[in-house]
Amino acid sequence: MYLDSSMVLQLYLCAVFGLASLFLVRWKASGRFRKVASSPPGPPGLPFLGSVSLLWERKPWLRFTEWKDVYGPVVQLRIFGKTIVVLNTHEAAVDLLCRRGRDYDGRPRSILISEMMTGGLAFPLIHGDLWKRHRRAAQSVLNPRAVEQYHGNQERHSKQLVQDLLQDPEEWPEHIKRSLYSLYCSVGYGDANKDRASYRIRNFIGRIVHAAIPGSSATDFFPVLARLPTWLSPPKRHYLAQFRADNREFVGMVSSLGSDVTTGDSMVTSLHGTNEMSTSECAWLIAVLCAIGGEVTSSVLPTFLLAMALYPDVQRRAQSEIDNIVGKDRFPTFEDRHKLPYVQAIVREVLRWRPIGPIGFPRSCLQDNYYGGHLIEAGSIVVPNIWAMNRDPLLYPDYDEFRPERFLNFEHDVPGALGQGHVSYGFGDRICSGMHIANDALFINIAVILHACDITKRLHCPLTKDVFEDFGIVTRPGIFPCQITARNNDV
Repeated sequence: MYLDSSMVLQLYLCAVFGLASLFLVRWKASGRFRKVASSPPGPPGLPFLGSVSLLWERKPWLRFTEWKDVYGPVVQLRIFGKTIVVLNTHEAAVDLLCRRGRDYDGRPRSILISEMMTGGLAFPLIHGDLWKRHRRAAQSVLNPRAVEQYHGNQERHSKQLVQDLLQDPEEWPEHIKRSLYSLYCSVGYGDANKDRASYRIRNFIGRIVHAAIPGSSATDFFPVLARLPTWLSPPKRHYLAQFRADNREFVGMVSSLGSDVTTGDSMVTSLHGTNEMSTSECAWLIAVLCAIGGEVTSSVLPTFLLAMALYPDVQRRAQSEIDNIVGKDRFPTFEDRHKLPYVQAIVREVLRWRPIGPIGFPRSCLQDNYYGGHLIEAGSIVVPNIWAMNRDPLLYPDYDEFRPERFLNFEHDVPGALGQGHVSYGFGDRICSGMHIANDALFINIAVILHACDITKRLHCPLTKDVFEDFGIVTRPGIFPCQITARNNDV
């Protein structure tokens, strides 16, 4: 059969068109077409490196907030090929992390902390069925009704803290840290076992906080390094050895204390031996809850001291409320709580004013999502900019000022805050499981300290708001000069 040149050209064009169509269909199905068409806006980065300089930012949440004004509420950037999406508004965070929570309940892979240092058992970093088991268990011992059993324990610890502060006020940072870790370890392991647990858990969380500093782990950006044998990677050998030592200690404490009557109303008593969780899962859940609770609340309480030294009028108003309700011949208790609205407002304002986790725990997008006309790719790391949300001028006028009274007539709760008035505890199903016991611990300690102590600036020692130590993902006050003296009470 003879084919002229025009027929050959037609057949050639059809073949090319068919192959091109097939290529486009497969390209679109793979998500690459959508990625090119509609990625969220964000800062330009260097080839391959992306916005790598962000790894060395002391306060990345400030840069994210600046980008909000340039690129909008949802900002995308890349670092070493990883896609990071920053949510700068309540609306974006609620739409994605709450309403579409199932698509954003994942966690980015953390080779150093999750896999090497905690063996894939750290509650905030896990996902899937294991996370669901841990969350149910955590909620069973930390829901609002369950934490009431710890009120007496918390009242005892708050009174002891005040005694320590007044006996040796110069050492207030250590008194606070020791007291809060002691409280959480008493709740976790029983009062008789709190000292042993506190020592180990303080050591453990200190290593975790240091390892969480952005840029501290090359393996999270170059996973191939994690495949090196331990004899070629001394850091890997060191971290794995530490995990084995932590695991022996945590599992040993749960195993030995599970049937010990001295543990009383503790998490060990409630969780040990449950059919849903293995001993190692139970051990790591309790250890992580105690570690996070102790670290967070012992970082928030110094923020309270700083605020009282900087805002004496707030302190005097709170003390007047306490004196009118409680009097001077006894300490405040949880029974006084509903009669002390201004003290409760101080708790909320402390958490809003300087959130300990300004960018929260990062999430992982589990499947492609469209939002606002843009594609958020599966596998993207999603970060809520809590700092920007807690300083939204429409919700919090004069947001940089410490004004607890803003919560006295707070008619409409903040979107996604579940009645807290701020979003420092996170969003959706991943919201902090320990927020109720944390609120309790902060309330009773703040009330008792205000009842017994005056917190003032030290003479000839300037004091400003800028005393915070920043670690890339967490911020907390450093040691600052303040004077703690006894009020004229009869307790």
